[in-house]
Amino acid sequence: MKKGFTLLELMVVVFIIATLAAIALPNYEMAVERSRATTGLLLAEQIARANDAYYSEMNSYANDMKDLDIKIDGTGQPPQLNDPTDTADGLNRVRTKFFEVGVATAYSYKGFANAYPLGSKYIIAVKNDGTAVCGVYSAADTVKYGKLCTSMGGKPSPSAGLCLNVISQSNCYILPSK
Repeated sequence: MKKGFTLLELMVVVFIIATLAAIALPNYEMAVERSRATTGLLLAEQIARANDAYYSEMNSYANDMKDLDIKIDGTGQPPQLNDPTDTADGLNRVRTKFFEVGVATAYSYKGFANAYPLGSKYIIAVKNDGTAVCGVYSAADTVKYGKLCTSMGGKPSPSAGLCLNVISQSNCYILPSK
C-alpha cells in the first residue's frame, strides 16, 4: 500500500490556501497603507507646528520649507512647473520615502503630506485653522482611499473647499483633532 496524498487532496489544500490568501492580502495592503498614512499625518502635524512657531515670529505662514525650524529626512524638491500655486513658493517640498511633504500657503495648508504617486492617491494636510483633512484625488480610488481616510477616524466633509480644489467634497474627510 502506497503512502501519500491524492491529487484531489492536494488540490483542496491549495484551494483553501489560495482562498485564505485572497482574503488576507487586501487587509494586509490596507494595514500597510494605513500605517503610511499615519506617518504622513504625523509629518504634516510636525510641519504645521513648525509653521505655527514661524507664524508667531513673522505674523504669516511660511511659503518655503527652508524657512521652518524643522529637519525632515528626504530630498528637497523644486517647485512643480505644472502647479500654478508653486510659482511663488521656493523649495516648499521635501520628498521622503512615501510622501512629498511641505507647506502650501495658496491652499491654506500649514503642513501636508502627499502620497506617491503624486496626484493619484491621497493627501493629508493640516489647514491654517488646525483642521486636519484627508483627501482622495481620484474618483476611481474613492472606495479604497476613502476607506483609508475613514479608518483614520475621518468623517465626510460637510462643505466644499476644505480639501484642495482638485478634490471633490465627497472625497474629502475631516480627521479627528488631537
